[in-house]
Amino acid sequence: MGKTGVKIQLPDAKKAAKAAKRAALQKLADAVKEADALDPSEALAPFLAKPFVRNGLSTSVEAVPHASALSATDRKWMWNLLEKNMKPVYGSQAWKKEGKEKKEEMLSDDARFLVARNADAPSADPVNTENMDPNEPLGFVHYRFVLEEGAAVLYVYELQIAPGARRRGLGKFLMMLCESLARKARVSGVVLTVQTANAHATKFYESMKYGVSPISPRTCDPWAFEEGEYDYDIYQKVWGEDGVEALAAAGAAAFKENKEMFDAASVFVHSNDELKDAFKKATIAA
Repeated sequence: MGKTGVKIQLPDAKKAAKAAKRAALQKLADAVKEADALDPSEALAPFLAKPFVRNGLSTSVEAVPHASALSATDRKWMWNLLEKNMKPVYGSQAWKKEGKEKKEEMLSDDARFLVARNADAPSADPVNTENMDPNEPLGFVHYRFVLEEGAAVLYVYELQIAPGARRRGLGKFLMMLCESLARKARVSGVVLTVQTANAHATKFYESMKYGVSPISPRTCDPWAFEEGEYDYDIYQKVWGEDGVEALAAAGAAAFKENKEMFDAASVFVHSNDELKDAFKKATIAA
């Protein structure tokens, strides 16, 4: 049989894999873009139509689509509340850096907010100091739609509640609004960061069925078992199957990479009993 001179082009597996990966990333980027374009006031209209009333608190919530839409008064109040609540958690020294970063985050074009205000009418009793001023801000959420380790999610950057409104259901209500918004936006779920020193916040999120994420340091880095190595955890409530798989895969890949470095380091410090114990814990966790 003679040669026909026609070349048969076989598919390049690597090129096909790269093309598929690019297409998947573009799909996720588009999902984040679409979520970001969602009007939060419209998406949450059924929940924002009337005040949230519980435990003696009557609260209206405003969805603020951009940081530039916040009034100077609200920006100042939000920053003061954030600093008052979080500076003791971080410590004065660490707050110098963390505070600067948080202020920049709040002013970013990507920042979105839910602002809770007092919805009660003015009190006729001037002696009753427990009543708050009408329209007084009581708390806020700073959130963004982001691509987090291969999953499109709503990321809660801050949840801050004023002292007089705490333990009255407002924080839970604001987080429920975030979850509803995430579902309306068709992203995979809600992700957030919690300082390990903030035991109250950890208990609060766990009570709302948030769990430690596979991408949190304690689950994907053996070094996290060394005391003081990390001062935060990443929590998640993810319902999208693709998001669950993506975050689990990212966590597993990070653990594998970190464990290889951990193993290499342990060869040189094999006499360190503390490191041995940390390695044992990491192996059990895996």
